[in-house]
Amino acid sequence: MAKLKIAAAASPPLRKFFAREPPSNAYSTKIVVVLKPDAKKNKVEQKLLWLLSTLWEDSHTLLFASMPVVMEELEHLIQSETQAQELLSLYLVAVVGDLSIIS
Repeated sequence: MAKLKIAAAASPPLRKFFAREPPSNAYSTKIVVVLKPDAKKNKVEQKLLWLLSTLWEDSHTLLFASMPVVMEELEHLIQSETQAQELLSLYLVAVVGDLSIIS
């Protein structure tokens, strides 16, 4: 799931929704990437990012919804919305496919 977050933030069509936080100190090599709270998103972009972030964040949402249900909804969105397909790079599609098999 960590691979999913890295792939999503690095995906060219999704980069506009992510921001890199400044390092905690001058010697830190840790890179922290977060979703931009003020980024303008339409309904498809909002739903796609919510599903992806639900998968990579260790939260109660995934616990209550269950991974197979979230993966099913993500696959449905990708198959039914061409805009969602356009937002995913080929590598990100492969990572989502791997997660789908695991779930």
